[in-house]
Amino acid sequence: MKRRFSIKKAKASQLLFKEKAFAQLSLIKTYLSDNINIAAVDCAFTKGKEIIASAVAYRREENDAFFVAIRDKIRIPYIPEFLGFREVPVAAAAVSILRDFVDIDLLLVDGHGIAHPRFSGFATHLGLALDIPTIGVAKSLLVYDKIDEEGNFFYKGILIGKILSYPENARKLYISPGYKIPLEKAFEIVKNLRKKPGLPFPLNYADKISKKVAKDEL
Repeated sequence: MKRRFSIKKAKASQLLFKEKAFAQLSLIKTYLSDNINIAAVDCAFTKGKEIIASAVAYRREENDAFFVAIRDKIRIPYIPEFLGFREVPVAAAAVSILRDFVDIDLLLVDGHGIAHPRFSGFATHLGLALDIPTIGVAKSLLVYDKIDEEGNFFYKGILIGKILSYPENARKLYISPGYKIPLEKAFEIVKNLRKKPGLPFPLNYADKISKKVAKDEL
């Protein structure tokens, strides 16, 4: 028998995620500023009610990359603010497979981290599930009540993210810490990885691969 998704229970879970995430946001390891293996994950959907998760990892020292793409049935309908419950299981599975072959120090996630009504977006949820530092990289703002002149955005008096407009004339991206990384470091890393107007590397590859697999083009 198919279980119904409980928004009430999901909200309660997200508030627990928030407490755990906020306790860990400053616990970034020093080696993240040096030669690290950065991975990225993105999800796409097929017309046949399947979800595709693509995970891509880049090894700096070896200058090579690996990717994994898996698919699963969509088990939870689209509900704004609760995408983590829909996407984390398959995304975590893809990243876990990738970790069998590559050590991953940091994960970029196509979605929000703490820039969320309950400070528990997809990137935060996934970071907690995998116990790995995550950064949320989103194409639009989900929630905010103030944006300052430097592009920092706030919600309920809490600094939750920063707008990335680099390089010049690029589409704005909304960067928020997910898990085990402070905002200033998250923003610095994503800015350094974004050499072109699109998504930062290797998230741009994860995005392309998930969409190609969803269209049966890969």
